Amino acid sequence: MKNLWNKNKIRSYYNPIKFIILIEEMNPLFKKGNCGDSMSFIIFILDQLHDELKHIRDSNASDYYSLQDHYDAKKAFNNFFESFKSQTSIITDIFFGIDESRLICLNCKNNYSKEGKAYPIYYNYTTYNFLIFPLEEVIKYRNNNMNQNKTVTLEDCFIYNQKMDLMTGENQNWFNTSKQLCDTNYIVNIYSSPNVMILILNREKNNCSDVKLDFKETIDIT
Repeated sequence: MKNLWNKNKIRSYYNPIKFIILIEEMNPLFKKGNCGDSMSFIIFILDQLHDELKHIRDSNASDYYSLQDHYDAKKAFNNFFESFKSQTSIITDIFFGIDESRLICLNCKNNYSKEGKAYPIYYNYTTYNFLIFPLEEVIKYRNNNMNQNKTVTLEDCFIYNQKMDLMTGENQNWFNTSKQLCDTNYIVNIYSSPNVMILILNREKNNCSDVKLDFKETIDIT
């Protein structure tokens, strides 16, 4: 960075060879000749910068939160935020957002609804710095599992990303209220978006290289 902004330098550019050599030393995945991945690279760089630049502050948050705390959305968020703010950096300020995941126990939902009481929902809050959109899955979801139109919109991607999933069998979740493993509905919503959101288009499945993404100059994701 000093070389880039040095006013006394005659050249208006900086040869990044030293930077490249340093990256190769830090992570063998990015050695010359290896088939590195742009997603892995941006995640690695942001993680390294965050570790170097983070400010560790005192926090009163406990290392352990009871499952019961997570039934209260406000309490679950406050617990998460107290833990998160203890280690922040300019990277988290710019690139990190918060998402809210909800687990809805179908057994509790059925029983509680009959009794006229509000059924418990398990809330959890985590940070994210990128969203992955699997284009083939987005197309199938939009077309009701029919792989037809090869053009998707950014709105299609966000709708797919926040769809509700049914978790059964080996993916069942334990709920304290019913004291058993239960079928659940699982959904993740964007709680807050970062100033800079990284979107990764996954084209790996069934050769999705010809899938076109249609997007506007601005998009409202509220």
